[in-house]
Amino acid sequence: MASKQAAQPLYSLYGGIFALMVSLVIALSTLIPAPTAYTPLTKEDIAAYAPNEGLSDRDIARYQAIFSLQKDGNWDEADKVISSLQDTTLLGAILAQRYLHQDYVSDYQELAAWLKQYNDMPEASRIYRLAQRKRPVGTLAPMRYTTAKALTGDGNARKITGTRPGTFMTGLNYWQRGELDNALTFFKAAHKHANGEWHKAAALYWQARVLDKQGHEEQAKTAFSRAADYPRTFYGLLAAKQTGQATLARMDAPSISASVLKKPATKRALAFAAIGKHKRAESELRILFNSVNNAQRAELISLAASLDMPALQLRLGNYFSYKGTEYDLANYPAPRWLEEHKYLVDPALIFAIARQESAFRPDVKSYAGATGVMQLMPATARYIIRKEKLDEVEVASLNGYAPASPISMAGLNDPVVNITVGQHYITYLREKSYINDNMIHLLTAYNAGPGNAIEWQKRFARVDDPLLFIERIPFRETRHYVMQVMANYMVYSAMLRNEDTAAAKLIEGEWPRFDTLGQAGDAVSHAG
Repeated sequence: MASKQAAQPLYSLYGGIFALMVSLVIALSTLIPAPTAYTPLTKEDIAAYAPNEGLSDRDIARYQAIFSLQKDGNWDEADKVISSLQDTTLLGAILAQRYLHQDYVSDYQELAAWLKQYNDMPEASRIYRLAQRKRPVGTLAPMRYTTAKALTGDGNARKITGTRPGTFMTGLNYWQRGELDNALTFFKAAHKHANGEWHKAAALYWQARVLDKQGHEEQAKTAFSRAADYPRTFYGLLAAKQTGQATLARMDAPSISASVLKKPATKRALAFAAIGKHKRAESELRILFNSVNNAQRAELISLAASLDMPALQLRLGNYFSYKGTEYDLANYPAPRWLEEHKYLVDPALIFAIARQESAFRPDVKSYAGATGVMQLMPATARYIIRKEKLDEVEVASLNGYAPASPISMAGLNDPVVNITVGQHYITYLREKSYINDNMIHLLTAYNAGPGNAIEWQKRFARVDDPLLFIERIPFRETRHYVMQVMANYMVYSAMLRNEDTAAAKLIEGEWPRFDTLGQAGDAVSHAG
């Protein structure tokens, strides 16, 4: 371990440089065009609009080396690399890693000095508590940290709340028997008693189906339009497609302003993202959230999208939805985790599943053991890795999440590894005779298991209407899952390819099949 004399000059030398960094010079007030899309922030973008920001390739390598050396307690070697840094944006994080390391004995003076300079950082509360324990008697208390609050929690795909009225089920029974007048009566009653927008949209849509089948075109059109008033539900999206309305409300978000780019937390987030520490970069933006106003919080949507932080995007989307503003750029993240040519399955489906399964959280694990963004069960992942010989395949993402290393069970928390295994599992399922390229059956099997998917197909063998089949799925969780993933898929298809073949098929009473939908290799613009 390095001597105390080696650590204290380190702070005095570089802390002053960091404190005196020149303010950002912003030539233009925005980086991200509106209203149709976001543009990923490249090093060239940052250099053009913010000359003092953005790490060089050499500093990226230096920072990666420093954090690795300090993780192992190699302070002297780390100091040598630190002395060669050109950009000291992450010096506070380097010191925090050191001061909080189990093998480093910090003193009160360096902890107090750190708090004076970096009290807005995620580690500040831990540094403060450590400083309080080490504070000599009679010494003034250290500066308090300013990060007591952060944007906590994770985004979630919206749940289907409430329960289906019994009258809705009765209406379905009459529909299946061809007793349309009775079906219409009960669907109207179901709408009257429905609680929750998903169930209201369902009752209205089925009313419209009955009216359309009866030849009452104008009344059917009115009912479809009313169902489309619930645009983020399964039936609302179908109704919007049927009536020619736009699938997406708004795929824009406020452009990133100079004031947000000047924030130290933003600078650190960009730097952490550049060196591949995306989780740490995200924590900076979550803390920044509570120190800016609502207009600037909306700008974080564009920043999170540019830095491929889909979990944060979705969390921000939830926040603004609660406030009454919908940002579909936040509600439907499309991270660039895989290169386009690496997709075996339509990316719109991958995102639709990931959004529902994990809200794009790479490290989430269910009570049953399902892991990662695609929520893969360990036994399933192990089987697919072995069957497809994925342990011989090296993967690496565009943004540095995954190292270029063979796929293994240990890597399932990495989104690139997880998606790679997950899409091989989807390909495995779709080729099974009981799936036969049918998307509804595949989603049923993905959620409830192949055994249940086979059993329900046998039970409802006479049901050739895909919407009726979905409504007949006996497990509420699986029924909701299929609707929610299909709703996600309709949005992502419109967003990535400007088409929605699945919705068109369902509207016509046909089963959406992989061989008629978007395939891997199609153009993926990621909201462009």
